[in-house]
Amino acid sequence: MAVHLAEAGAVVLLVARDPVKGEAVVQEIAGLGGQSEFFLVDLGDHDAVKALMEDVDGKYGALNVLVNCAGGSERNQGINEASSVMQRWTQMSGGNFLSAYLVTTYALPIMRRTGGAVVDVSSTATLHGNYGLYGAMKSGLEGLTRSMAMECAPLGIRVNAVSPGWVKTAFTAANSDDPAQITWQTTPSLLGRMGSVDEIAVPSLFFALPMHHLLPGPRWSLTAGCRLSMRLRRIFTPENDNCQGWVTWPKVRMK
Repeated sequence: MAVHLAEAGAVVLLVARDPVKGEAVVQEIAGLGGQSEFFLVDLGDHDAVKALMEDVDGKYGALNVLVNCAGGSERNQGINEASSVMQRWTQMSGGNFLSAYLVTTYALPIMRRTGGAVVDVSSTATLHGNYGLYGAMKSGLEGLTRSMAMECAPLGIRVNAVSPGWVKTAFTAANSDDPAQITWQTTPSLLGRMGSVDEIAVPSLFFALPMHHLLPGPRWSLTAGCRLSMRLRRIFTPENDNCQGWVTWPKVRMK
């Protein structure tokens, strides 16, 4: 997403906890002739986020587009597998929900000067559920998106969300040698494969473009036909030649 924004002419401000990956993106953008800056910040830390936005305001004086894409899941750990209840809550809420709330809250005073767009990256886990707290946190994020859309529209700020299905990343690739996991990740898609990062970035960029003033609040589900595929599997029987098989969720360990 950062590279796509840079290619569209934006000055990109990257925020993450991994300086190596952050600086790598800065170098990639520089190689394309773009301008960017990396900030090493934990977006679940209230004081750090507040200081970040004060720094951004002082250096740039404007913020036109905000993309909330921090997050992470728990690698198939169920709610009942709670080795440290509050630690898991803090970890999952910090990346998937609290970060978006904090950043958006402190970004709005800057954005309202010129108007702009906020794009929240959610998940299709809000539609069909998921392990542990991930789906719950992303559902909270979509609720926040709708609330912010209502409050911010009169300020000239659009707030939208994109909800990807399975996307091929370093995280999902960690299980790429597990045939059962591959089947689980690709079967719901009508395309028979996971999406790519670029396929998520382009619709996100669409929401960020300034000409789309009549789109406050919508969420786009980027699932490669996941819901239609699941509906077809409910219609056809396993014995039917037209059926591509049934999705079996990996077993969740329960106490």
